[in-house]
Amino acid sequence: MDLELSDDQREIVFAVESLLDKHAGPARATWLNERGAYDFELEQALEEAGFLDVATSDETGWLEAALVVEAVARAAGVAAIGASAIVAPGLLGRRVPGPVALARADDARCVPVAAQARCSSTRARRRGSWSWARTTPARFAPTS
Repeated sequence: MDLELSDDQREIVFAVESLLDKHAGPARATWLNERGAYDFELEQALEEAGFLDVATSDETGWLEAALVVEAVARAAGVAAIGASAIVAPGLLGRRVPGPVALARADDARCVPVAAQARCSSTRARRRGSWSWARTTPARFAPTS
């Protein structure tokens, strides 16, 4: 079994890391955290470069989407890229405008990106297993 990245996968990682060098990093994450802000600029840059569509592209797939999410996490990106690049496309078969907030229907705790979300996915417990109930436009109010 070959566990090395292919040339195309290495190119994706290199390209996303190049973008992240300009739009992410610990200093930016700290600055955003101090303000309680979401990094819309990072998400827009990833979207414009096509990195949020790799899961559903004909030439790439879920592994490449996971590589993008991993790179964003390593670069301390303050964006819900896992939800936008993997979860929503996995549920819907397509990407939806982000940020995407994920919440459980039976849990009223605050969702970190809920106030900024354009789309939310809610899951409900049914007979001992989890199933996704709906994905709707988000209507969250900020909590104080």
